[in-house]
Amino acid sequence: MTQSKYLSKISTPQLKEMGHGCLESCPELTDIDMAMLETMGDNCFSYTGCKSISMPLLRNMGKRCFYACVDLTDINMPMLETMGDNCVDKCHNLKIINMPLLKKMGFACFFEPFKLVDVSMPLLEEMKGNNFYTVSSLERIEFPSLKTMRGGFNHSKLVTINMPQLKYMGHESFK
Repeated sequence: MTQSKYLSKISTPQLKEMGHGCLESCPELTDIDMAMLETMGDNCFSYTGCKSISMPLLRNMGKRCFYACVDLTDINMPMLETMGDNCVDKCHNLKIINMPLLKKMGFACFFEPFKLVDVSMPLLEEMKGNNFYTVSSLERIEFPSLKTMRGGFNHSKLVTINMPQLKYMGHESFK
């Protein structure tokens, strides 16, 4: 675990891959420039102060990458295809998610995003359980490519759901 309580900015524009826990527990880290990053290991930005994340080339994300980033409001990862468990867990101020190429989502991603209002994941095919848990501000969800959902959306306030390709819905979905 890194734990640098002073680090507030990092610019590594040519970095392509990060190992596990690289910038974990850097509470002042808010300015991140990693435009070429393609792969991220586990716990890379957990417990940081990041507010907005844009990683245009990121394709794969490990587990707990943005765990407990309570100031995070928006995520833009247009090339992301897979994300591990608990990736964006306990990010209570998250409002906007843009991951148009995401196909597989791990367990408990987007757990307790209380302020979430916009989700774009048109190619999502597989979602493990406990995703989008306690989404209290999102009223509509549309996953046109989702085929397998192993639970999710518990304690949400969804009004409209559109999942035309869904073939399997796991236990306690929409409970």
